[in-house]
Amino acid sequence: MAVYWNGDGWRTSDGNSFSSQGEAEIHEGNLGTSGGGGGGAVGAGMPFIIMLFLIGPVILAKLISLVFGLFFNLGKTGRAIQTIIAGLAVGWIPALILGKTILTGYTPYSGIAGIVACCALTALWYYYLLYPVWRYAHEDGIFSNLLTKTFAFVWVGAIGMSIFQLTYKVSNAQAMIVLGLSIVAAVIYYLIKTRAYAREAKRNKIPSSPVALIISVALVCLLSGWVASYNLIGPATGYVKQGNHAIAKGSFAVLYTDADNKSPVVKQLKRGDRLTLTGNKKPYRKGMYYLEAEIDGLKGWVYTSIGIIIGTATVTSDDAKFLYQTQDTDENGNILPSGLVPISKGETFDVTHIERGAVYGFYKEREGWIDEDKVQVKKSD
Repeated sequence: MAVYWNGDGWRTSDGNSFSSQGEAEIHEGNLGTSGGGGGGAVGAGMPFIIMLFLIGPVILAKLISLVFGLFFNLGKTGRAIQTIIAGLAVGWIPALILGKTILTGYTPYSGIAGIVACCALTALWYYYLLYPVWRYAHEDGIFSNLLTKTFAFVWVGAIGMSIFQLTYKVSNAQAMIVLGLSIVAAVIYYLIKTRAYAREAKRNKIPSSPVALIISVALVCLLSGWVASYNLIGPATGYVKQGNHAIAKGSFAVLYTDADNKSPVVKQLKRGDRLTLTGNKKPYRKGMYYLEAEIDGLKGWVYTSIGIIIGTATVTSDDAKFLYQTQDTDENGNILPSGLVPISKGETFDVTHIERGAVYGFYKEREGWIDEDKVQVKKSD
């Protein structure tokens, strides 16, 4: 450090004087992390960060055009590979937009099916409609430039949205209008620039391979389903602790003697059966576990159709309604109605998870959800 004694006190590189060496060294050290002394590593790297931000559309477009350009020359195989990439990377966009529509009111497996359907339909859309247009644009040498300018509209819109929100302190919904307008502009620009290639693709249909199509779409379904199942039906493992509870979701829940669904059955569980967890778990696939549990003095392992209770919800609203997700049956096989049922202020129910503004759990032994702003949730330890 540039700290020295000048006879009257300890001096620092900016000319300040201190009575103790320690104070002087602390001040000198702060010079390297503040606005003085050259600004530090962050200041030195700021021009690079700004440049990277401004040329973001160019980098993204070049990357996509490079990757996809490699596969345009591989014929049917390249078309299949591009279809898989598009289905998996782009298919999640409509799935996320429709998130609550897909997931709310259904079992996790129905939610998985909705995500798989979005990815599969996106793959088909790319294979039949987008691939021919992009291939002709690539052959004409404008593919990279086309993507760069299209992305630039959205990129500028995102920057404008951020500036608008920071300047006028508006809500997220209001700021999104700016981004929405930029997306509309990007779509219009893209459609105008690709109109000639769309006509050419319509006149000269590129031969397709049913085998390549089936294989690529099947892989999209398998991979998207695997990712969705990992996120949707994996248990809340943070609550797998001794003494915590789980609840059976339906007639598929079975308690086995060992962490193996081929081992003898200890007990066939019924909807609403409550189990006490021991805290032990064993993996049976990535993100999924067999859980050791007890019920009615019996101990065993269960791995599906149960919800881990993460807490208790207390209704705080006078107009709350609980939505039953499925048409369950009672012990006599009679179908119980699904739909909204009133739930009184002060009533409680077991919570299994909270997602997208909704609290999911079991009310009167039936699975469903309620708006998060209608309840107060107390989580378990």
